[in-house]
Amino acid sequence: MEGVASGSTTVALRLLGDDVGLCRDTVRVTVIGLEVQWETFDANPVVIATANNHPSAILGVKYFPGSTAPGGGWNDLLGVRITTTPPVEDIPIYLKAFDPDDPSANNDVVDNNLTGGDNRDDNHLDTAELGVTQITTGGTGQALTSFRVAHQPGDNHRVAATIKPTTQGAPTLDMLNDNNVPPSNTNPPTQDQVELFIGDISDLLTVWRKLHVEVDSMGAVDWTATATDTGNAQAGTVQAAPTFNAQNSHAFIDIANLHDDFHEDDQHQVGRIDITGFGSFTTVATQISFGDDVIEIINAPPTIVNANGASYTLWDDDAGSVPPFVMVAFDAPPVTLPKVPDTTLMAQVYKTAYVDVPPPNMQFFQGTTVFDRNVADGESANKAKENLDFTSAADYWAVHITSAFQGWVDKDNDPDSEQAAPQGLQYGVTKPTGLLGGRRAGSLVYLETIRDDKRKSGGHDRTGTLHGNPRVWVPIPVGARGRAVSRSKRHESVR
Repeated sequence: MEGVASGSTTVALRLLGDDVGLCRDTVRVTVIGLEVQWETFDANPVVIATANNHPSAILGVKYFPGSTAPGGGWNDLLGVRITTTPPVEDIPIYLKAFDPDDPSANNDVVDNNLTGGDNRDDNHLDTAELGVTQITTGGTGQALTSFRVAHQPGDNHRVAATIKPTTQGAPTLDMLNDNNVPPSNTNPPTQDQVELFIGDISDLLTVWRKLHVEVDSMGAVDWTATATDTGNAQAGTVQAAPTFNAQNSHAFIDIANLHDDFHEDDQHQVGRIDITGFGSFTTVATQISFGDDVIEIINAPPTIVNANGASYTLWDDDAGSVPPFVMVAFDAPPVTLPKVPDTTLMAQVYKTAYVDVPPPNMQFFQGTTVFDRNVADGESANKAKENLDFTSAADYWAVHITSAFQGWVDKDNDPDSEQAAPQGLQYGVTKPTGLLGGRRAGSLVYLETIRDDKRKSGGHDRTGTLHGNPRVWVPIPVGARGRAVSRSKRHESVR
């Protein structure tokens, strides 16, 4: 006899022979209902009930198996509690775990197929483990076993329970598999249970991970004008009598020993030079020769030819509208440091991959990373890990983002023509360190290059957020090796 709802009732039984009633009796029948729930596996268990609020749908519950602090270890052991209604002791319960298809869209970055059975842990294997497959209820009509969940975001679990391992004409545990336990390609995600299955299937449990973001910044922009390569300006002496063009009032100023970071053709395409006794002028070009370096200026007076030996201070266009001298065509204020990186967009983007990005813990913010006007490619890894407090691990994902000024001179948008250069502009960089580049040191976001691009686009921000930059992607390090997520099911776009 099988019931359709749990509870007890009285039924009349009659034994028939040759259509003649031989005997009749009244018996009480108890229909046992089952409920399977996820809960924490500790001395004070709590039911896992946080809604799986993925952008594509809310289905089932979510759980974070990662550590809550560096070195804290995994929190991947959960409890599976089976409750009988009404409570019945000494009832054998049969269990089976499943990996149904992910409920997100099939073209989503997490799940690009129509089938289940695609959970992957750090070793590209599903090591989720159900404590036992058969258990007996205790005096309260309940039974509890453990379940170790997988570790990758977007992995899914359900557990089915029944008291009848075999049932004629109805699905049994042996008949259930990853592809017919919803959600799957044959059952809509809104269908919670398998039709005719005598038992219960737990809520869908989906693994989420937290990405802890540490933010830092370079110190204040160095506007020191010296003869050495330390700041964002250079001081020196004009080396020869300037050449003056009376037709357009342009002049060519010979100076020597430009800073390495300044030593680039047209690096001062829209800059400024202050020449003692002659005034302040907008620079329109820098010409590099085998000898002296030549700065071209506009609106020069004829008397500029007498500037040989005069002191000068040369400013890059990065100075912006610095009083009392206003650059030509500037519509974006100069970059000021230190500045806290804006990680708001990260939370929106990573949520689609079942990764939660909490706001940075400002307790660890440091605005003391040593200022470097142009970070060379070869030094960016060390610069990116300067002031690093937390190292990412398999159980604790952490990334480090530092507000910086500019990348190397070939990619810093000085001059404008670098926008069309083969190497392109460098709005930021994420650098690996260690053997085979396994661990990620962190990311540098180049605010001045972004500001430069915004200024040249007529004040329109063409680059988005995270200081206006969708190209600066922060990696999710996975496992002690710190490798990024890269497999068919997981988010290839999150690098």
